[in-house]
Amino acid sequence: MERSHRLVIPNAAVIPIPFPSIPLRTTALLGLKEKLRIETQEIAGRLYTRAFIGSRELRLSIGLLSALSSLSLGRLPDDLGLRELLSAGVLQNLPSEHDLPRQIALDPCAVLDFIPQPQRLRGHSVIPEASLPIGLLIPPELLDALQRLSAQLRLAYRHMVNAALSRQQLVPIPQALHVLSALCQEAFASSPALSQAFDLQLHPFALTPKIPLQTQTIQYPLRVVRMLADRQQESQGKAHHSLTLRNVEGPSTDADLTMIKSCAELLLMLDQGCETETLLRRLPQLDPAARTLFHSLMMEGMLIPPSSERTQLTLPSGTVMHLGHATLLGNLGGAHILIDPWFPAASRSDSERPLAYSQLPPLAAIFITHHHWDHVHIPTLMRLDRSTPIYIPHQDLNQPLVPRTDLLLEQLGFARVHTLTPGQSVAIGDGGSVYAAPFYGEDPTRLGYKGCCYVLVQQGQAALVHVDSGPDLSGLSTVTSGTGAALRSQFGALSPVFATRRQERGIMIEHTWEFLLADPAQWLLPTENCCTGAQFLADLCRCVGAPLLALYSEGGADFYPDGTDFLRRPKSSARTLPHEFLWDDLGTISAAVLRSGSRIHMSAPYHCFRIGGGFIGSQSPHGGTPLPID
Repeated sequence: MERSHRLVIPNAAVIPIPFPSIPLRTTALLGLKEKLRIETQEIAGRLYTRAFIGSRELRLSIGLLSALSSLSLGRLPDDLGLRELLSAGVLQNLPSEHDLPRQIALDPCAVLDFIPQPQRLRGHSVIPEASLPIGLLIPPELLDALQRLSAQLRLAYRHMVNAALSRQQLVPIPQALHVLSALCQEAFASSPALSQAFDLQLHPFALTPKIPLQTQTIQYPLRVVRMLADRQQESQGKAHHSLTLRNVEGPSTDADLTMIKSCAELLLMLDQGCETETLLRRLPQLDPAARTLFHSLMMEGMLIPPSSERTQLTLPSGTVMHLGHATLLGNLGGAHILIDPWFPAASRSDSERPLAYSQLPPLAAIFITHHHWDHVHIPTLMRLDRSTPIYIPHQDLNQPLVPRTDLLLEQLGFARVHTLTPGQSVAIGDGGSVYAAPFYGEDPTRLGYKGCCYVLVQQGQAALVHVDSGPDLSGLSTVTSGTGAALRSQFGALSPVFATRRQERGIMIEHTWEFLLADPAQWLLPTENCCTGAQFLADLCRCVGAPLLALYSEGGADFYPDGTDFLRRPKSSARTLPHEFLWDDLGTISAAVLRSGSRIHMSAPYHCFRIGGGFIGSQSPHGGTPLPID
């Protein structure tokens, strides 16, 4: 009889090892030279253990095996174990604090992405696949069951679509729902998590929650950082280095909040550039996870001398700068605000670089329009000053599923999180304000999620941040609801209108597991997901009196990932064509908007606009002629 067990530790498994009696300045970082593999076999009732570093087999002793086991568990070997590791020649010397320049900053090309820690459940991992402000709060047992059921139903639907198309037919909805109903019955019979959380009704077919689906505690804490030296390496197939900041299981605790705050403080210092001596004095007072992050950044070569070229960006009062995708920086009465912040990492291949965090002016407030990942961008929010007030849409907490962006922001350390309901206003600067307006659409499962459009007001002039809002499934929109006409009556003509030309439609079941909570009669029907075609955009401009429509919220530069940018990459890719299939093209949109008495502007990063006016020029924050404002 022979049984075996194999343990593999990648060479990226690195532990900071502070030697006793040696000051922090001379702390050494030691890591494995190559991948470590430990194999244990049971042969004839006896255990035999072998260890390999790369292809070389090690000569094992009890001390060496103990030290290797400590490394595999993320623990620090004792002095004896350290000597065993050094003698075996499995360690490499890595950079220490000795090697750092007098001043350091985080490499602007470094990609750092704080992601949820998967939770183990009966031998496999569970991680949210839906928008994080929704999925992060659902216990693993229930989320796993929901994700599995939705995947099973989606696969069944695709089989039925293929069967129908092969017969040159459409999918017969009643028969298809009968199949899905049968699959749900089987899933409920075998899943205690589903049967405890929902009532399964058959006539008519429906899933009704009978317990709260979300908790008040983050179930998948942000304990993991994915690191990459340059953004472009991902498209070249290079894997991220994954660093677990806290190697514990279970929901978020106060220790996680302390960890996030410490990591954010470290990154804030590095983003701004700081004296190495100052940082090293501060480091022992930070959470151990922040110290681990610092050593990993040093090991990966991501700490470099600060650039002397970075200058802080400021805007004239009454202007708005598009920073890329849906990110807007505005100056209202001398105070700067940020909307939907998403700052990608730079790349050495960029022809135009994204804004660096150190170039942001002091912020009076941050505003979030809705809960999707490209508007609640965790890597960016982790790097902003958490003392800044942040405003988000108010949600109906009586719904079974709700975007809890407030709890996610609190997890990230934001201390001043406020909610806004359409009709409320926030005073900004001298004579400026931000008014919350209704947000329609981009809720393809009709679960009642809330968003906010924003009116930026300065000295009697106004602009509209319409973002991804559009007609919802019942036909309501800024135009048909009367909202646009009411805004024009209240603020006068709004210009520019920042909006998107996306025209995404689909079948409800093809969205994430959230469709399970929608009316099953809608599962197999077409649904919108930000569908703003030529006629809608023309009607929007007409009803708010906008002379200028600024198309944005679609990337806008090469520093946004493929699949995000549909506007103007220098080298167009055929990969966008299937996504844009049957969309109104830009020529059709421009003609429709012109007929409404307006015109379009294809916005790109660093394009600037006057509130109540139009496009006034482009101002690169990386140097060049200042923006002329008359």
